[in-house]
This record gives sequence, structure tokens and C-alpha cells, in this order.
Amino acid sequence: MTAIAPSGPATHESWKSGVAGAGIGTIVSFQKTLMKRPPLHQAIITVAAAGIGFGAGVGADASAKALERGTGLGEMASRLTMAGVAGAGAVGIGVALKGRSNLLASSARTGLGLAGAGALAGAGLVGEQKLVDQVKDSVPGGALTAHAALLGGTALAGAALALKMPRSSAMSKSADEAYHAMLAGIPKAPDVPPVFDAARAARIDAQRALMTTVSGKRADSVLPYAKLDAQGVRFLSEITTPQEISRVMGGDAKSPFRIYTGLHHAPSNTTTNTNADKVRGTVHEAGKLKEGSSDRTALDSAVHKIVITSGTGYNPPAATSAAEFLTKGDITTYAFQYGNKPSIVSPHKVPEAAKLVEEVLSQLVPAIRARPGGADKKIVLYAESLGAWATQDALRGAGADAAKKYGVDIVFNAGTPRFSKFRTDLLGFAGHSVDRTKQVAEFDNVLDLKALRAANPKLNTYLFSHYNDPVTRWTPSQLVEAPPYLTNGDNAIGIPRTQKWYPLISGIQGVFDSANGASLPRGVLGSTGHDYRGDIAPVLGEVLDVSTTAKQMSGIIESSNQSELAFLARMEREARDAAIAAAPTSAAADMAAVGATPN
Repeated sequence: MTAIAPSGPATHESWKSGVAGAGIGTIVSFQKTLMKRPPLHQAIITVAAAGIGFGAGVGADASAKALERGTGLGEMASRLTMAGVAGAGAVGIGVALKGRSNLLASSARTGLGLAGAGALAGAGLVGEQKLVDQVKDSVPGGALTAHAALLGGTALAGAALALKMPRSSAMSKSADEAYHAMLAGIPKAPDVPPVFDAARAARIDAQRALMTTVSGKRADSVLPYAKLDAQGVRFLSEITTPQEISRVMGGDAKSPFRIYTGLHHAPSNTTTNTNADKVRGTVHEAGKLKEGSSDRTALDSAVHKIVITSGTGYNPPAATSAAEFLTKGDITTYAFQYGNKPSIVSPHKVPEAAKLVEEVLSQLVPAIRARPGGADKKIVLYAESLGAWATQDALRGAGADAAKKYGVDIVFNAGTPRFSKFRTDLLGFAGHSVDRTKQVAEFDNVLDLKALRAANPKLNTYLFSHYNDPVTRWTPSQLVEAPPYLTNGDNAIGIPRTQKWYPLISGIQGVFDSANGASLPRGVLGSTGHDYRGDIAPVLGEVLDVSTTAKQMSGIIESSNQSELAFLARMEREARDAAIAAAPTSAAADMAAVGATPN
């Protein structure tokens, strides 16, 4: 009988390194980032992270095997050599960059880092297999038990390091807790929807029906209501009534004006600049729009708030109504639309929107200043999200002196996307600072703003950006280089203390953070992420230099919340009516026909 030779140690195969990389990627995919993620988003990120880890492991191991064949190095030596060389290359590029951003160099550094990590994981698995071969005959369960103990223990340790170990922070833990306790005292909307007051909403709608201070309703209007889309209709139909302003603020109030210049408001037969025609029409409308039979026109208000909408044409209702309360109705709000698609798919509209901003500054601002007492009128250029990016692109050439150059008193932007070069030019990549002229500042909350204004009396350009707003943080470069808020130093204020940067995976997490941060909860006016509705009122009060009592501010926020609930109720009612009209034989229609009411 021929003797069977005992088998030698198992040869390491590349798929094992791939599985190890997939395991690491899976663990990392669950780290806490700027926004909470729904299960579906988490599943997508986990699958992507596992795929990245598997690819890195297999690729690195395949390269190590090639090195092994070409040099005669053993399994362990080839992988350690490759890890050392790749690691040295990554470190060298990092030193050469000196903290600067360079996508090509950062991509090379990340590639080398992944290769080195994959090779190191392969070396670890080779070592683990050798150890298992040595102890498998002396442990219960043999090789399977040994593998489970070694790999399971390593996985648990890795999970603890990846998910639980905190990084250094810009604040100590106690200072961070004290800071957030202080923020909890800032006036803001509640975290749960209040009870909807339908009777009050009906009463306010009846009051609005008598108002004459919204554009598009006059027969000779050059901004006809019929050409508006849903965002324009909402903006004009939610104007704050003088009765509501008096109820909340006390004393007499005027009727505020609202003018919406929509996407389809340029003359169809124009052969000139469409934006110029739109703004010309806005100026004409403002001069004709009056409060009842009085001589007061939209151009005569004490405050003029010029809004560059976000991608869909959305004009933040809470910000508009808050300004109407704070000015006791002596305000005209102009909204300019340049698109009708969500901001996330509309970055290509920014150049055109910036041209619209230029036309607004060159035509509307001089028209306001030309009115009697025009020099004393307060003009605010306001924008959020994609509108903020477009506005800042238009202002970039003038830098910190933009407000003065264009004749506006205040530039106020909320949720500025990370792509804005105006913001980067003046405040650097990290942001949340004051420019060298002390005119431009970025802040997180009204308490920060008060401190900044006290120390910098020349401030006129305000960038309201929550510390945890992913839209103000994320760019594609986050795939291959650590962003400023996750640098090798301290995590920025407001960033989870355990959040770390991982190649490629953090970039994917950032995409979903941005989507979730920009998703506004129904019925709740949020004060976190990319949602500025819940805490915009006290910030506007500070910017406009309007002092309010706690009761007045509470009333402003509560009224804005009721308006949001009224809008949702109206949408549900219209959807229900449309469904019944489309399906007249539905159960609801049948019950209605016999006098029954559905439960």
C-alpha cells in the first residue's frame, strides 16, 4: 500500500484577503456620521463598503503574489514588503501635500494606502493560518475553533476601534456636553408636530382672500398667477396676514408684500436677455402692487428681502413669515426662480442662476434706492442651499466687499453647499470663521452669531451653516482625502466624536448624509443638518436688529409650524380629491353616494 504524505500548511488564497477586506468594510460602514440613516441606505452603504474592501483585499493580494513569484520572497515576506512600500509611498505623498488639497496626489495616496492595508491584512491572515496549523491539534474543535477564536477576536477588536474609539475633539467631552446644553435653550420649533388648528387655518385663509399685496392677481399683472408652478403658488398663498402679525407681535401691522418671478414669466416673444426681462417685469410689478386703495406700493416698504430660490423654486416659508413678523409687515419679499428640479440634480443651473442674481442686483436694487427715502431702506439678499451657491458665485468677484459694491445692506445665506468658491476664498476649506476684513462670517446658531456681531461690528455677510449640515461639508474629494472636519487633528464642533475618515467609504456615507440632511421631515420644523426652518426666526431677528420677547419669538415659531401643518393638510386634501375624481367608483365615492362616512 502506498503511504499518503501528510498535507503541508494551506496556501494563502487571494479570496481570503478579499473576505477580510469585506469584513473591515462592513464594520466601518456602520460608523455614526452626520445624519441618521434609514435601513435601506445603510444596506446600500454596507454592500458598497464590503465590495470596496473585497476588491482592495483581492487586488493587494494578487499584487503580493506577483511580487512573490518575481522575487522569490515567501508568502509573509512578499506581503509585508508590499505593505511597507505602499505605506511609505502613502506617507511620502502626505508629507509632500502638507495638508493641501490635490485630487491627483490624494487619489494616489489613497490607492497606495488601500494596497498597503490589503497587503497587511493578507500578511496577518498568512500568520493566522500558520498559528492555526500549529495549535489546531491541541484545541477542542481543531482548526475551526482556532480560526473562530483568532479571527473573531480580531473582528471584535477591529469593530471597537472603528466604531467606538473616539478621536480627539475640538472640545472636551464635558465642554461638548455643556455646549449642547446651552444650545438646547435656543428658541426653536418642537421636535414633534403640534396639534393642527384647522379652524385657525380657515380663519387666516379668509383674511388672506382680502389682501391685495401678492403679485399676479391683478388683470394687468406682468407676472401672471396662471404661469406659476406649485412653489410659486405656495409662496404667494401663504402670505402672513396683518391680523396674525398683530396677534403675535402686538400693536398695529401692515400688509406685507410678496412678489414671485417664476420660471415662465419672461415674455415668450423676447429676443433679448430673458433674465433682464424677468427682473424688469418684477420692478414694474412692484411699482404697481398696492395695499388696498392706499398709495403704498411694494417698492415703499422699509425692508426688502430678495430671495434666490433653491433648485425647485422653493422659498423657505419659515424664513419668509419670520421676516414678516419681525418687521410688523413693513416688508416686501421678492422670490426669483431659475429651475424646477431638486437642487441635488440641478448644480448645472448655478451659472444661469448667478446671471439672474446679477440682473436683480443691477435693476431691482437701484429701483428700490430710487424711491423716496430709498437710501434708508434695508435690503437683504437671501438664499438657501443651491440658491446660496448661485448667489455667492455672482458676488465672488467683489469678495468680502460684495454687499457694499452692490448696494445691499445684508447678504444672508443658509446651508451653503461646500462647492461655493466664495465661501472657500474668504473663510478657507474648514469655514466657520470670520474673513480678514471682518465683514463675512459663518456660524452655527444664534448664540454664535451674537458673539460674532459683538466682536465684529462691520459684519454684513452672514453664512448660516449648521455644524452637522452635510451639504455644507461634502464634496467628491471626500472619497480620496479626509475633509477638513475629519482631519488628522481634532474633529470639528458638532461632529460625532467617534466619526473617522475611511477611503472611499466615507465619501459614500457623505452622499447619503447629504440626501438625508436635505430631506425635510413632515410637520416638524427641524433645526439640524440641512433643515434651517426651526431656528431661522431668532437668527433673522438678530441679523435684522429686531428685539423680541420670548413670547413673541415663541409665537412666530408656532405660527410658522401651523402654516406648515396647514400646507400638509391642503396637500392631503387635494390628493384625496384628485383620487376620488380619478376613481369615481371607489369605495369612498360609493359610501358618499349613500350618505355614509368612511372611517
